[in-house]
Amino acid sequence: MMQTFFKKTMAIFAILIMTISMSAVLIQTANAHTPPWTIVSYAYIVVAPNPIGVGQSTAINLWVDTPMLGATITNNIRRTDYTLTITKPDGQTETKHWDVIQDTTSVQYLQYTPDQVGNYTLKFDYGGQKYIWNTANTPGLSSANAAYENDTILGASKTTTFEALAEPIPAAIGSYPLPAEYWTRPIEGQNTYWYSISSNWLGAPYNIGANAGNHGPGGHQDDGVAPNSAHIMWSKPIQYGGLVGGNGTAVPGEMYYSGLSYNGRFANPLVLHGILYYQEPWGNSASGGDYVAVNIQTGKEVWRINASATGVSLVPSFGYLYS
Repeated sequence: MMQTFFKKTMAIFAILIMTISMSAVLIQTANAHTPPWTIVSYAYIVVAPNPIGVGQSTAINLWVDTPMLGATITNNIRRTDYTLTITKPDGQTETKHWDVIQDTTSVQYLQYTPDQVGNYTLKFDYGGQKYIWNTANTPGLSSANAAYENDTILGASKTTTFEALAEPIPAAIGSYPLPAEYWTRPIEGQNTYWYSISSNWLGAPYNIGANAGNHGPGGHQDDGVAPNSAHIMWSKPIQYGGLVGGNGTAVPGEMYYSGLSYNGRFANPLVLHGILYYQEPWGNSASGGDYVAVNIQTGKEVWRINASATGVSLVPSFGYLYS
């Protein structure tokens, strides 16, 4: 009875050992790529603008499907052996060759200027290569990428054409003109020149420049434009004052205001994307009231919060545009 149990136990143990051993062999084989892999490549070539005028430059980009595995600016893992053959309309050819592509993304870029009218044919050939880097001679290379050592990367080719015209094409515009009438936000992203009339105010009003340390607080805005004549677009009172009225004052026609003359009422306003943010005054202090967001073009209040609802006054000290 015991012998039978012992034999069954040993059989199960042997099967487990074989299973674990086989798993280890499979994992090792997959990681080591034994035998080495043969990896298919796909070549790409793009020309823009197309068409282009004779004497004008067009941009040509060549690349192979993905960046070289493990390529970084701190190592020498790179694609190699790119050849571009340019066939002109009259049948003449030009050849450009790159032994090593320095860009870690495997993209090779060049500008080309046609000198004949007609169709140009561009043929990109990638010669293929063998992966010859590993963790020993390439510091920082991960074991996953090092596993491609000695794998063969096949070559690939791609052909495209572009047309050269006798007349030059119009130059690309950098932006649409500045507006000549009322405009609103958001500003279309192609109106890049409009940056000069739509700037933000991100912090306390200090002059910025080479001698900024010699300037005190001021209201100088380097970017953006203001109206050429003084006018009021909208108003929004933040404290009361003016004539008291009646005859119950020591001086007839007495006036009043809230607080002291040297206490500010409009401290550190911020403007981001056409919205004005500021804290309302409280008593004779420049702060303490609600924090308010107002549309700077219309004067319409967007929202307000009790900045001291937590028991601590929480208001931003500067604006930040995250890109």
